[in-house]
Amino acid sequence: MSKIHDDCYIVMSQYGIQRMTKRPGKLARGEVSVRVRLTLPESVFDEPAFSAHVSVPESAVIKREADVEVVAPDGGGDE
Repeated sequence: MSKIHDDCYIVMSQYGIQRMTKRPGKLARGEVSVRVRLTLPESVFDEPAFSAHVSVPESAVIKREADVEVVAPDGGGDE
């Protein structure tokens, strides 16, 4: 059986889905982009009533963090 697939990005905020795009695009403050890959058998088009539920567990969330170190410029301080 043949399958088809495609990717999209769902942009969400605390208020729900804001938009869906084909490219990652820019995000506003408080928005997150979730890449979704759909893989469906071609037979799904034989009967158009199709739905899915997607749930992301807390353990799958990747936190973005950055360590910052401030270094004084050379030659400008007391030695």
